[in-house]
Amino acid sequence: MKRLSWCWVLCLLLFACSNEKAGTSARLTSFKGLPPGIEGCSCYFSANEKDFKNERYLFVSNMDSSAWIAVNKKQVMLKLVRSTKDQTDSGSYEETYSNGLYTLIIVVTAEENTGDEVWWNTGKIKLFFKETEVDSKNLSGECGC
Repeated sequence: MKRLSWCWVLCLLLFACSNEKAGTSARLTSFKGLPPGIEGCSCYFSANEKDFKNERYLFVSNMDSSAWIAVNKKQVMLKLVRSTKDQTDSGSYEETYSNGLYTLIIVVTAEENTGDEVWWNTGKIKLFFKETEVDSKNLSGECGC
């Protein structure tokens, strides 16, 4: 019986170590098209203008409570935890999203109005696994209704 208990402890330790290593190798990757449920007011950002024109996104949000990213080519949904959007008139804001495993901080600056209630934005996105930053990228894209 003791041997079986030690086997379980060893398995759990190996699983925890491999899971930790997998998380620290997490990278933001782009995904094609908008996730289901994105209608109306939204933000969608890409690594560059070419990706944006080809609808390859790093970050998409419904501007309300949810955002989607891809980590190592697997789409992940996050919930809005904190936003400074309504606390500033400067056109810049910061938002934090999380799902318990990944945390994402996005800093956005509105650059120019590109249409009715649509603004071109630039910024930076940072991905954290647990509390460790594992990736960051510059981004550009649009927000609007």
